[in-house]
Amino acid sequence: MFDWALVAGIAITIGLLAVFAVIAILVLRRQGRHAHHDHGQVPPPVDPGPTEPEQARDLNAEKD
Repeated sequence: MFDWALVAGIAITIGLLAVFAVIAILVLRRQGRHAHHDHGQVPPPVDPGPTEPEQARDLNAEKD
């Protein structure tokens, strides 16, 4: 009824799709793990404190 080449072609296609699906699942799970670890390592911002304008000077200004 069916030719063996047709049956073999369908079996190979299903097998390749299964392998592709397993690889895609493993890659997506690995990327998900790294995304969770990266967010926890950011340090809090540091407040530099008030600025004092008398400490700033113009290096390009001409001296009198």
